Amino acid sequence: MEEEQPDLPCRINAEFRIGREQVKLQVAFQSHSQKASTIVPLLQTLTDKIVAAAVCELEAGGARISCGKGCSACCSQLVPVAEPEARYLLQLFETFSEERRARISRRYADIRSRLNDSKLLEKITDLATGADREARRRVGIDYFELGLPCPFLEEGCCSIHQHRPLSCREFLVVSPPEHCARNDPENVATVSLPRRASVVLYWFGDGRGEASARVVPLSLLFDWAAQHEAEEEPEFPVGDYCENFLRELTRPA
Repeated sequence: MEEEQPDLPCRINAEFRIGREQVKLQVAFQSHSQKASTIVPLLQTLTDKIVAAAVCELEAGGARISCGKGCSACCSQLVPVAEPEARYLLQLFETFSEERRARISRRYADIRSRLNDSKLLEKITDLATGADREARRRVGIDYFELGLPCPFLEEGCCSIHQHRPLSCREFLVVSPPEHCARNDPENVATVSLPRRASVVLYWFGDGRGEASARVVPLSLLFDWAAQHEAEEEPEFPVGDYCENFLRELTRPA
């Protein structure tokens, strides 16, 4: 990766290989010091490129993506986001009209109430601080069975599609869609990626990828915001952040 260093702007040029695909990125920032949430759009673009390369290879082999407009079964899953994404989505939320914010807030309140009534609220909160794979699987299935659409889902479509989390961008299905709708995870086949940028980002609370993994359940975004409202988001040298992230992303799993 090459970082140009005039006073302003800071421009990142990156070219790297992940799996069998060569990926190129170019982006400019207003300054060298950036909050991680401002880097999220770059990571969204990066994720889209990785997914597009994987889909292209898959379709060359004759397979096809099953996901399509109007199919929103995955929007009732328990979606994990990294802390920088959580801050990014909260900033996005503040740009909405008062009426739209009120609708989304009501959905969040309804989800939290139903999670509390179902005794899942505490279990989901515990996932953010670490849980084994089997525990995550069980909680995910229980959550899906409650039928709680994402607060950002409107009329069966993602209302923040351009800004959706990395984990949503990475989740594409190649198996028949009916398996998604009836909560049949053993028969749901997704596009295979060499590494998932969403997972790498969980470790980047320190800007270096050396922190403990921290995950925010999207359906409890407002709870997380209330708990961290007094914290000031740290800033990092954007070139170092991107270089560290790409190094981890391209490291063999």
